[in-house]
Amino acid sequence: MSDMERFFENKITDPAILSQALHVATHVMENIGESVIVTDPTGEIVYVNPAFTQMMGYTAEEAIGKKPSILRSGRHDEGFYRNLWQTLLATGRWQGEIWDRKKSGDIYPLWLSVTAVKDSRDQVTHYVGALTDLRVAKQTDSDLERLAHYDPLTGLANRILFRDRLEQALREADRRRVKVALMMLDLDRFKTINDTMGHSAGDQLLIAAAGRLQKSVRITDTVARLGGDEFAVILPDLEDVQAAGKVARKVIDAFTEPFIVDGREVFSSTSIGITVSPLDGVRPDKLLQNADAALYYAKDQGRSSFHFFSREMKIEFVDRMEMELALRAGWELNELEIFYEPVIELTSRHVVGFEALLGWPNAGCGLDSCQEVTALADETGLIIPIGEWVLRTACSRVKEALASGLSAFPVTVNVTRRQIKQKNFAEQIIRILDETGLEGRFVQLEMSEDVARETASNSDGFFGAIRDSGIGISIDDFGTGCSCLKEFRGLPLTRLKIGKEFVQGLGTDRADGMLVKAVISLAHFFGLKAAAEGVETREQAEILQSMGCDEGQGRYYFEPAAGKELAGILRSQGSGAL
Repeated sequence: MSDMERFFENKITDPAILSQALHVATHVMENIGESVIVTDPTGEIVYVNPAFTQMMGYTAEEAIGKKPSILRSGRHDEGFYRNLWQTLLATGRWQGEIWDRKKSGDIYPLWLSVTAVKDSRDQVTHYVGALTDLRVAKQTDSDLERLAHYDPLTGLANRILFRDRLEQALREADRRRVKVALMMLDLDRFKTINDTMGHSAGDQLLIAAAGRLQKSVRITDTVARLGGDEFAVILPDLEDVQAAGKVARKVIDAFTEPFIVDGREVFSSTSIGITVSPLDGVRPDKLLQNADAALYYAKDQGRSSFHFFSREMKIEFVDRMEMELALRAGWELNELEIFYEPVIELTSRHVVGFEALLGWPNAGCGLDSCQEVTALADETGLIIPIGEWVLRTACSRVKEALASGLSAFPVTVNVTRRQIKQKNFAEQIIRILDETGLEGRFVQLEMSEDVARETASNSDGFFGAIRDSGIGISIDDFGTGCSCLKEFRGLPLTRLKIGKEFVQGLGTDRADGMLVKAVISLAHFFGLKAAAEGVETREQAEILQSMGCDEGQGRYYFEPAAGKELAGILRSQGSGAL
C-alpha cells in the first residue's frame, strides 16, 4: 500500500466509496507531473508524491513529519512568509513565485499554489501545495520580459514595471492595513561627472549606484531607474514608518564610499525624498508628487540627506510664495486668531486644560488647518513674532479666568525648533509670565521628539530655566521620532502625547493599538501622563480609557473654541475640577 493509500484510508471511512476514492486519488497523485505536498493544519508534511521527490530530491521518508521550511532558500525574508500565511488563513488560497532550495542545495524559481482543505464544519484539515518549475518558462520569456520591463543599462525595473509594482503594493497594503514607503533619489554631482568625464563614465556611475541600491534593500523591495540619474525604491509591507528612514540612512551610508569610474575614484552622494501611504495618500500620482517634493526639500536642506514628506512640503510645493505673502498680510491685518482645544481627563470627563492652536479663519490661500498655518509661519520665520503673541495671549486668557473667579486651567502652547533656537528664548517666556502675572505651573510647552532631543543636547541651560519657572514640557506625537526617554532624562517632562495618526487606527489596526498601549505604559513607568489627540469616535475614546490613557482631546469631546467661549466651557464643568 502506498503512502497516498494509507493517507486516504485514515480519512475516508465509508466502505462504499473508499475503494473508488483510493483508486482515483492514488492514480492522479502518483502519476501527475506536478509536485504535490500535503500538510496537516499545523504545517507538518503528511504526504508528498513521486514528482516532488524527483524535483526536490527528498524521499517521502525524509519529508514526511518535517515542515515545508526545509525547502527555504534564504532569498525571502520573514515578511514574505508571514504574508503567505496571512493570505492563506484569510482566503484559503495563496499562489505566487517562490525560490526554494532542493536537497542538493540548488535554488530554483517555482510557482507555488496552496489551497486549504476544509471539512463539513468549515474547519481546515489539510493544506495542499502544488509546485511547478519555472526555469523553462523563464528562459523562454526572459528576453522579452527584460526588454519590456527592465532598464537596459542598470538591469533595474523601468518606469513601466515600477508603476505596476507600486499599484500592486498599494492594493496589498490597503487589504492588509500596512504601510508602503516610496523613496525618490538622485545622484549628487552626476551632471558634473557626466559632462566632464563623458557619457561612458556617467553610465559606469549609474551601474555602480544601482548595485549599491540593490544591496541596501530587501529582496522584496523594488528598485527602479526612472530615467537619467533618477531612481525610485518601493518599500512594501511596512508596519513601522521609521523602517523607511533606516533604509534611507543605509543607502546614504553606502554612497559615502568612492565609486571607481574609468579607473579613477569619484564621489557622488545621494539625496532621498520619502513618502508613506496611506499617511500621505493612496494614489500613485499623488505619492510620486509627494516624494518629488520631499526630494527637493532634502536637497535644499543639504545634500547627502533624506527627508519625509510632510504638510510643510505640501505648502511649499503648491504656490508657496503666494501663501507666504498672504500670511504676512493676514498677520499685519490682525486676521490670525487663537483657538483653544479642551483637554479632557478620560476618567472624570472634565476639562483639565486647553491647547492653544493658531488659526486663520479668513485664509484665502488654501491654508485649511491650524497645523498648516503654524508650519508656514515657522518656515517663513513669522513664527518668531506670532509665537510670542500666541504665548502672551494664552497666558492672559488663563489670568483672566483666575480674575473671574474660575479655576485656572493649564494651557499648552506649541513651540518649534526655530523658536527655541532664538537667543534668550527662555528669558522671553519668563518675561511674559512676569508681565501677565501668571505662574509657570499653568503653562506647558509642547514640542516634537526631535526638537526636544536636539534642544536637550545643544541648548545652553534652556530646560534648566524652564524647570525653575515651573513650566512643564509635553512631547508631541511620541513614537514617530527616533529617540527614547533616556535622552530626555532630567527634563521637566509632564506628558507624552500620542499622535492622531495612531489614535485613528484604534479598533481597526492591531499594530497601532499595540503602539498606543506601549506609549501609555512607558509614560506611566516614568511617572508621566499619557495624552491622545485626534479622538473622533466613541470607540477610540473607550479604547483609550480601557488602556489607561489619562487625557484626550479631539472632535469627539469638543471643537476648538475661540477665546471668548472659554468661560462658558469652564462654567459647564460645574466646580471646574481641573
